[in-house]
Amino acid sequence: MLTFLVCVQGYRLLIGSLPTGYLGMIVIGLLVGTTAGMMSYFAEPRLAAKGRT
Repeated sequence: MLTFLVCVQGYRLLIGSLPTGYLGMIVIGLLVGTTAGMMSYFAEPRLAAKGRT
């Protein structure tokens, strides 16, 4: 989530504004973080079974 928010702030500084405000960016960041966490939680047993941990 933090990486996403840093990239959004960099975009705002270098290129321009986005259609969402700060609250919208935080909500999107939480969604990105939650999705990444869930994907790694569900993918870990499969990768462990293949010996790729």
